[in-house]
Amino acid sequence: MDATRESWDNEPLPEARARLEVEGAYPTERMQRVAQGFVPSAMEQKWFAFMEGDWLQLHRSWTGICVYRLRFEPTPDGARIA
Repeated sequence: MDATRESWDNEPLPEARARLEVEGAYPTERMQRVAQGFVPSAMEQKWFAFMEGDWLQLHRSWTGICVYRLRFEPTPDGARIA
């Protein structure tokens, strides 16, 4: 089952933030795995991740605070960070 916003306690991205320039391309098979997200099953797993539309949301599992958001756009062979 894919992770969704409702899969774990979460908070929005704080107002105080910085924009980071990140590049990356993912083949279709890998992007499908990214799009499934991740719900932690143990305290040692520090991240909760889920896709909403084109956005990958990454939250710290203990606090639920959103730390990163990445927007993806489709490419002929998968997707890239927009």
